[in-house]
Order: sequence, then C-alpha cells, then structure tokens
Amino acid sequence: MINYKNIKRLFSCILVVLSFSALSNNQTKVPGAINTKEDIVTMFLTMFNDKELSATEQFVDIHLSPATLAQFGEEGRARYIGYLNDEKLFHNALTLNTIKESKPIGNEHRVQAYVKSKNTELWYLISLYVTQEKPYQLTRLYLSPTNNPTVASKSRQLSIQAMIDEFDAYVQRLSKRGTFSGSILIAKNQQVLYKTAHGLASRRYNIENDIQTKFNLGSMNKMFTSVGILQLVEAGKLSLNEPLTKYVKRSHFGKGNFDKITIRHLLTHTSGIGYIPGEISANKDIRQLDDSIPQLKKAKLNTEPGTSYRYSNTGMHLLGMVIEKISGENYYHYIDRHIYQPANMNNSGSFDIDVPEQNLAMGYYFDSSINNWKNNTFIHSVKGGPAGGGYSTVEDLNNFANALTNYKLLSPELTEQAYSAKPEYHANNYGYGFSINGEKSNRIVGHSGAFIGVSSLLNIYLDTGFTATVLANQGFASDPIIWKFNELLTQLTPN
Repeated sequence: MINYKNIKRLFSCILVVLSFSALSNNQTKVPGAINTKEDIVTMFLTMFNDKELSATEQFVDIHLSPATLAQFGEEGRARYIGYLNDEKLFHNALTLNTIKESKPIGNEHRVQAYVKSKNTELWYLISLYVTQEKPYQLTRLYLSPTNNPTVASKSRQLSIQAMIDEFDAYVQRLSKRGTFSGSILIAKNQQVLYKTAHGLASRRYNIENDIQTKFNLGSMNKMFTSVGILQLVEAGKLSLNEPLTKYVKRSHFGKGNFDKITIRHLLTHTSGIGYIPGEISANKDIRQLDDSIPQLKKAKLNTEPGTSYRYSNTGMHLLGMVIEKISGENYYHYIDRHIYQPANMNNSGSFDIDVPEQNLAMGYYFDSSINNWKNNTFIHSVKGGPAGGGYSTVEDLNNFANALTNYKLLSPELTEQAYSAKPEYHANNYGYGFSINGEKSNRIVGHSGAFIGVSSLLNIYLDTGFTATVLANQGFASDPIIWKFNELLTQLTPN
C-alpha cells in the first residue's frame, strides 16, 4: 500500500468499497485469477463489497504482490487485511462510473476507475497498479478525490458565510453517518470563522469530543521537528550540509553509506532510509529518543542518499536526536520551550498514553473479526516523538500556523525555505518538514498525519490567508472534510 496523496505514507491511501448490483445477493465471491489487467478493478471492488472477513483475506493472499506485503515484514498480511476491512466501513459503498484503459507505467500497468462514495458523497479516481506479466498482482494503489467526471463544474460564487454554511451542512451529514469524529477549525487572516467538534473522544465512557480535545497528530510532529532544526541553523549551530554521523554515531547503524546522509537529506526525505522491521512493536517501549538506538542497526538504505524521495519516519526521528545533541536539551523540552510556548500551544505535547491525561481522544478503528470498535492503544507508540504521535488541539495548531507565518518561530528567509518545494533534491512536493500543494497563486503548505484510528491535517493557504485544521480520532476522516473545503474555496467570491 502506497502514499495516496501528496504526503501520505504507506497505509495512508484511501482504499475502496463498491456496491455492485451483480452482488446484491451478498454471496461471497472471491476472484481466482486476473485474465486481463482491467479485471483487477472488478475483483478488487467485488472483494470490498463482500462483508465476509474471508473475502478480504483471500484477496490479499491471492492478488497482492508478495513484495508489497513484504514492505511491512511479517506484519504485512495482517495489516493489509485490517486496513481494507476498516475502509469498507468508512465508505460503505461506491458506485462505479468508468474503468479506464490500462497504461504501462515503468515495470507496472496502471488501471484507473471513477467511483462515487456513498458516505463521503465525493468522487474518487482509483489508480491500481499491477505487474506487467501474468499472474497479474496488485502492487500498489491510490484513491484520490476528484471532480465529478460526468458533469462539467458549475460556475457560481459564494460569500464567505454561504461557504461556511454549506461546509457545515456537509460536516453535519458526515458526522451523522459516523464518517467523521473529531474537531475542525477554519480561520482567515487570524480570525476564526468556524469551529466545531463531533463524535466521541471515548466510546467506553461516552465522552464527546470538543474544541479543547487533544487529538493524535500522526506525522504532523514532523513540522515541529523541522522548525527546531532550522532554529539551530538560524542560531549558527548547524549546517544543512553537515553529515548526520557528526551528531549520531556511525556505529549505531549497520551496513550502507550512512555517512553520506546529510541533515538536508533527512529534512526532505531523501536520505534513503526505509522502514525498520518490527519498528511498530519496538515503539511501544520507546519513551526517550535514545531508547531507539538498538533499532537503528536494522535500518537499511533503500536508495543512495540524495538520489530519490522516500518518506522516512526514521529519518525524522534521527533529526530529533540531532536536536538533543546540539542543544543539550531533551527533545521534548526543546520543542515545548522553543515552539509550543512561543506559539501559545498550551494544550500540545507528546504524552505517555498509558498515563492519565485530561481530555485526550482515543483513536478508534473497526475490527471486523469481532464486529466492534477497538481503540488503538495496543498498536500505537507509547509516546509520540520527532516523527509523529504527539497530541494537540485545532486551536493550538491554528496558533502554530499564525506564529509560523508571522515569523515568530523562524526568520522570513528560513520560513520560506521550510515551506518551499525542493525538486533539486528530488522532493517535488515537500520542503523542510512541510508538504507543498496548490498552485503558484494558491500555495498550500502544512502536513497531514495518518495511522490506524488517526487522521489529521493542517493546511495553511499562504496566498488567501485561510487556515484549515482537521483532527480526527478515526482513520481517513480528515480527507473528505478538507477536499470539500477546498472545493468550496474555489467558489468563493473574489474580494
């Protein structure tokens, strides 16, 4: 499973559920072979329409490439099955519109299809990649929201209030369907226009989410780590071209050209460091950054440093270790003193999740094997860190956006460097710890976060003055919200 939008990582892509009229009898029909490359669409969607757990298991076993599963080691099969079943609940059903002709892409073939989600009301373009030779197997996929492929977009203009009203009605509908549980804040030029919260922070105790609820950020912590690194650059204590091994001992790593990795490579995800086998399990015992040192020996370089973009949580974790080495401070203390406090982020932090913390939302996912919701406590890191897993509120993240764009955290020059894409370093949609989206006259910077039971997103619209923050304690929930907001934003009456 592969990144599904600009900054999404493995297991962040939205998968698909489809309701075929041919399957209205609800019989389990698991495909046995792919005769043409286009068959993968029908077979994939057929599996997703089937409510039986065995259908998902058989699809993964028969049609997912072993190399794809191997990216998560022994955990690959179980994680894919759980993830796919979770997506069935999220979309409920999709209506197929068109299957496009397959197209060769490198060593694969890409087959695309347009579908519409029942729960999110949005159109999606599925991109399924299969092997070139038989037996055809699924190697990766993307599902991206898209415009209605059957109707030309209507030209209309909305006032800000009309836009907010229509946006709120959409949020309400998704909340009633159980498709959104979290909080949202929309602001323009530092003025809050809209904020709301829906769903439950605790299903066990029936505690509702509110604006002050602290949600898991997923990978959004990467922004804070990167700002911390750039603060050290601004203070003259660090150069982006310095090697990582100047600050983290070379002996901590195994074979490979780790001595060629620079600070800049880590900031732009071009270090080549890949997923560490057993990383998720090991994170259950990591409360301080140095606790991860035994795991570093397992790290491998998938590519030579500086040659390609490969999203890396380990790379960002290493930057946290660099912060500790240079500043002499514990990473968590540094981020609190130099970022959270100056930005007035009083409800943010990396909390030990096995220790009581007030107003902390539990992350939830649906487990088909027991036909019930589970919280993600036992599969999540015990504590967040430089790569992700911290907690914050929509108000705190809005304060962070204001502090950043008003240069309270970094100089204007380094701030611009942080959220400017780095194609010269093979990071076409990534800066230094920030994702880059939009167009030349509508630049959107920020970051997302995704994990089982976690979906978060901060969008800073540099040219229009808007900020949109969405935090959710269920998977995938922020994506349709931000897509709808972006869609309505294009219809806003010009000033």
